[in-house]
Amino acid sequence: MSSTRKNQIRPAVSYAILLGNVLEEMRGTNFTQAQLAQAAGVTQATWSRYENGQLSITVEELLLASQILGTTIDEIILRTKERCSNLQSRGVTVWLQPRTKQIDAGLALMGAAGLALLLGAMLKD
Repeated sequence: MSSTRKNQIRPAVSYAILLGNVLEEMRGTNFTQAQLAQAAGVTQATWSRYENGQLSITVEELLLASQILGTTIDEIILRTKERCSNLQSRGVTVWLQPRTKQIDAGLALMGAAGLALLLGAMLKD
């Protein structure tokens, strides 16, 4: 393998983006983002983030949305998996998007609380 090929950047996409694309496709012109957002119990801005792959939708929200779309979660996931397989067969990496921001925020909060306790103990002495 040549060094140029070895260092070549491969295209990549997150599973959340693929799922969002499928939801947007299924919504089509029959429903607005606001209608699906209301059905799922979220804001239109949040629904937009689902369709753009910026946020991961919960199972409950996906179920509520599937009902208004007249389909099932299984069908939504099947279409997403088909799109995933198609892209992977063309050399695109599909990765899962972990909820690291939530974890990072929680760790930061715990770290700040620990630091406050340590400083409090030091000042007390």
